[in-house]
Amino acid sequence: RVARELRALNPHWLDEILFQESRRIVIGLLQHITFSEFLPLVLGKDTMNNFGMQLEQEDYFKGYNMNINPGLANAVGAAALYFYISLMPRKLEIFDKTGKRIGDESIGKTFYAPFDLYKAGGFDSALRSLLQSSAQSHDPHINSVYTNQMFQVTSGGNGLDLAAQVIQQGRDHGLPSYAIWREFCGFGSPTTFSDLQIHMEPSAVAALQSVYQNVSDIDLLPGALSEKPLNGSTVGPTLHCLLARQFSLLRAGDRHWYESDVPPSSFTREQLKAVRGGASLARIICDNTDDMAVVQPRAFLSIDPYLNNQISCRS
Repeated sequence: RVARELRALNPHWLDEILFQESRRIVIGLLQHITFSEFLPLVLGKDTMNNFGMQLEQEDYFKGYNMNINPGLANAVGAAALYFYISLMPRKLEIFDKTGKRIGDESIGKTFYAPFDLYKAGGFDSALRSLLQSSAQSHDPHINSVYTNQMFQVTSGGNGLDLAAQVIQQGRDHGLPSYAIWREFCGFGSPTTFSDLQIHMEPSAVAALQSVYQNVSDIDLLPGALSEKPLNGSTVGPTLHCLLARQFSLLRAGDRHWYESDVPPSSFTREQLKAVRGGASLARIICDNTDDMAVVQPRAFLSIDPYLNNQISCRS
């Protein structure tokens, strides 16, 4: 869609220029939405301030540092970013065009079965479900559909265990234990299971103790998911630490960051103003779907009749 608009404005551009300029705009929109809508919900607004991740309102971002590596840290890519697996629901609620709930769909039935998306209106229907279905609370519990039926083929047989896969992935990547990462983040390294009760419910500590002989053996993700969320945050302190550090470095070390004025890839002030003034997940959904008439302004949050009610896509 972006490429079509650019083609209409610049009919003399070659395909490569169209592709690169469209890519630059889409990446800028993605970065803006991630830092303005998504991360404040995961990490909290105070953390966005404390780690220098609040987006600029008018000026260019001046914090680019060529000595910072913007690459993804091993612990984040192999473990911390999987915090979402405890948030995924067992089923999605299905809604019609008017917003009326007409049924439920088990997530397990959709593995290797994307056929409903190919039907007329199928993609928009899936989006309505995602927008109006609530995520699970952050806790150490993962729905059995993801631990018993992941990637299960429709003809039968056993599925995979997503949690076990992610834990093994961390081991394959040579990640230090949860206790080491606690110490890295400045929280101190627990020496006994009793030490974990500072940030975990007793039931979570008991569950870890039932499968690990020593507190120093606990893998990063099981330990981090077992922590109670911080106030104003979706995740506990260890995940909070790792994710905040990572996204802060991603911004500061990226010379192509959409807010930066580093040539030759920087936006003009007018272009940057357009991104800041009109880019939101809700707006993108409205502009790129065929059948979405209404959407809540804060698309990552559930509908609330007072704080986040649905509005017309035409507004």
